[in-house]
Amino acid sequence: MNRSAGQAIMTIIMLELVRLRNDKARVFGLVGLPIIFWLIFGSGFRSVFQFPDQAADVDYLAYMYPGVITMAVLFASLFSGISVIVEREQGFLREVMAAPVPAWSVAVGVTLAKSVQALTQGILLILLAPLAGFSFTLPLLLALIGMIVLIAFSTASLGVSLALRMDTVEGFHNLVNFLFFPLFFFSSAIFPMEGVPVWMAVLMRLDPLTYAVDGLRHILHSGTPLAGRVTEFGLLTDLAVIITFGVFLAVLGTTSFVRRAVQ
Repeated sequence: MNRSAGQAIMTIIMLELVRLRNDKARVFGLVGLPIIFWLIFGSGFRSVFQFPDQAADVDYLAYMYPGVITMAVLFASLFSGISVIVEREQGFLREVMAAPVPAWSVAVGVTLAKSVQALTQGILLILLAPLAGFSFTLPLLLALIGMIVLIAFSTASLGVSLALRMDTVEGFHNLVNFLFFPLFFFSSAIFPMEGVPVWMAVLMRLDPLTYAVDGLRHILHSGTPLAGRVTEFGLLTDLAVIITFGVFLAVLGTTSFVRRAVQ
């Protein structure tokens, strides 16, 4: 990677950070919805939730917590694609492309910038860990942040890839609304895979967010009696799926961006 490409990527990321700092309402909105959903939905089902494994005494708020982090990251990532369409319509991306930098560096910069935005939402949710009954050591906290980084990159790649294929904000908004809830509800965020109908179990296994939520549960419950009881797959499997999903969509988004740039 040459110097100009690196500078372009860093500039785009810094611009996104400035926007995020100046738009506190957006941060509050993106974080507030998952928190409200968690507290209301989780508290309502807390007394009736029963894990299929009777030996696993799981508090429902704690069970939902990894899903809420994933929800916040997914919400921020998908809706960040709106700004990509707006920037394209306003000519910002065209002006950036006029600079003597490779087209792929702009695409990478946009994806990483949206990843940083989503990562911010996820890290803010870590502050709620005590409400879910979790306490952190430094290694566990670093592992948790590392997993959120991977989830943010993967979901931001999804948001950018979709946005680059849409012509209007309205069309993108409708598509996001269509994708968001199936991705979230089939991710094992609110109920385990065990005991569900076969067709639902298949969809849950096909949902990449299932592995994101599962990876967070591995980290949050590591070293506890519940480790291995509240998870569906091995941690290495979770990491492999998340990384593969993110890299595939990042390459797809970059290719789409470069193709549009040369047209």
